[in-house]
Amino acid sequence: MQRLLRGRALYLLLGAMSLMLYGRLAWREAQQGVGVLLPEAAQAPAAAEKTVAEETLETGLEVFEPERLRRIARQAPALALMFWVQLAGALGMVVTGLILTGRGWRSGRRQVGSPVKRRPPPAWTMGEVWRIGALAVVVLSLMPFVRLAFHYYWPNRPLDTHEWMVWTMLWLDGVVILAVIAFAAGRLGSARKALGMSRMDLTGPIAIGFRSYVTTFPWLLALLVVVASVMDWLGISPPREPLHALLFEEERSWVLGLTIMLACLVGPVAEELYFRGVIYAALRQRLSRIAAMVLSGAVFAAFHLNPVGFLPMMALGCLLAYLYERTGSLASPLAIHIFHNAFLLNGALVLRQAAAFA
Repeated sequence: MQRLLRGRALYLLLGAMSLMLYGRLAWREAQQGVGVLLPEAAQAPAAAEKTVAEETLETGLEVFEPERLRRIARQAPALALMFWVQLAGALGMVVTGLILTGRGWRSGRRQVGSPVKRRPPPAWTMGEVWRIGALAVVVLSLMPFVRLAFHYYWPNRPLDTHEWMVWTMLWLDGVVILAVIAFAAGRLGSARKALGMSRMDLTGPIAIGFRSYVTTFPWLLALLVVVASVMDWLGISPPREPLHALLFEEERSWVLGLTIMLACLVGPVAEELYFRGVIYAALRQRLSRIAAMVLSGAVFAAFHLNPVGFLPMMALGCLLAYLYERTGSLASPLAIHIFHNAFLLNGALVLRQAAAFA
């Protein structure tokens, strides 16, 4: 397996297969004059109008209208409780983050907790970075043909856009996780050692991670508000993200459940293994800590394809890389990544339900 992953044959074969399939597809579409990748029933629907929940999320303050809050409290007390818990959690992290920032500046420290450990992450090569990335890209390029095969063999069970998006991302993240573990196991004979996953007590690294995250939370939020305000002033409308459409339009509980699992568990694991465990570690062999954090954070933000959230995501990526460098374990950035995604996802779902009380 290691010889196959480290060689070129697998990537050349998959790349040639992808080029051949897309070339044949282009030829058939040129001959027939219509798209033939998927049956008409399986084509993605036209972009729908923004839902009430999405508009509420964008305008921000409508959900805080006193009359709407009173109506929610009367008709859905559980939702009202979740709303106030979410709001209290956000305000609490903002206030606590400002306090911790002020204490740090007054004490002359620019870090939180114990001194930074001068222990660089395990060495990874740029060749390994490119191989894992290329494998993910090629697998993603082949997924439309997997969907075509699915519709061919099971024509009575078409997969709509939401279902297919969730399954595609789960499959892609799974491939990344397995590829990183396979490469890591072949480096030092132990995936745990190659990824910097020591057997040390996890309480310390995770506590450092949460303290650092809370400290930076108000600044991440402020950066997001500033970027959104500037784009609004410039008249730039950000593209509608597929995940937002899924969260605010999907009614099937099992699809939402898979989405939650993807966003709060599988996705963070795959991203931390690759962006911090591999990319940051490889850059760290060639660059200073700051340069490696900034560059890996920029790659992490670009991967999410969100122009409004690019700078906040980049800042978050830098924080996660800093935690990996500081603790020597992926447990710290992984715990923060899971918490961050779960907190934002819960807030979006609460706003979706609250917006229904128009």
